[in-house]
Amino acid sequence: MTDSHTLLPLMVFAAATTITPGPTKIMATYSGMNFGFRRTLPFVAGMAAGFFGLVFLCAVGVGSVVAAYPWLRTGLQWFGAAYLVYLAIKILGISVASASTPANARQIGFWESVVFQVSNPPLSR
Repeated sequence: MTDSHTLLPLMVFAAATTITPGPTKIMATYSGMNFGFRRTLPFVAGMAAGFFGLVFLCAVGVGSVVAAYPWLRTGLQWFGAAYLVYLAIKILGISVASASTPANARQIGFWESVVFQVSNPPLSR
């Protein structure tokens, strides 16, 4: 059960991540501009579902599990570092002309949006 010592940080986390600009909101704006309101709704619904998942994981105490097992934290740090290297390699292979051309743009779906939202939580240190 959640007590007042954990409820306040959870509420601050939820408020801060809701109102701050970030890559997800920029992607939603881009999608709305290029694909229209209706075709962007699955992306926005995925953002909401992913955010709910993050807040739910915080509420059930996943952070305390990670804190209890130092090897899990180390593994997550290495996984995160490897993922950043992977993204950097992918970005190096993108040409600016093809990335900025709306004809080459692809609509992001619900599940891709959920995964993006969950894999891109704000850092709170």
